[in-house]
Amino acid sequence: MNLVLPEPVRQWVEAQAARSGQAPEAFVLHVLYERIHRDPSGEEEDDGPEESNGQPPTAEGIANAKRILAAKIREGLQSGPAEPWTREDWEALQRRVAQRLAEEGR
Repeated sequence: MNLVLPEPVRQWVEAQAARSGQAPEAFVLHVLYERIHRDPSGEEEDDGPEESNGQPPTAEGIANAKRILAAKIREGLQSGPAEPWTREDWEALQRRVAQRLAEEGR
């Protein structure tokens, strides 16, 4: 798998992966796996796996997360033509992310 990330994101991923003792690619998959199976309220979806208790996901769990991610990408691609993001769009996204991180205590 080849991940291309902006430099600041790559540095963050590498730092987080090192803290967790995982390869950066495994760390990204672990985060995706955890996030894909949670709705915005933090509850698992009905078809999601059981809690991982902080353990790395299994090969089966990763394969399932990849299938779900691919389905979500297809859904996005089929949702209509892309529209360019404005500075306001990016700023709104940054505010939402900052708010979510603050709520999670990060």
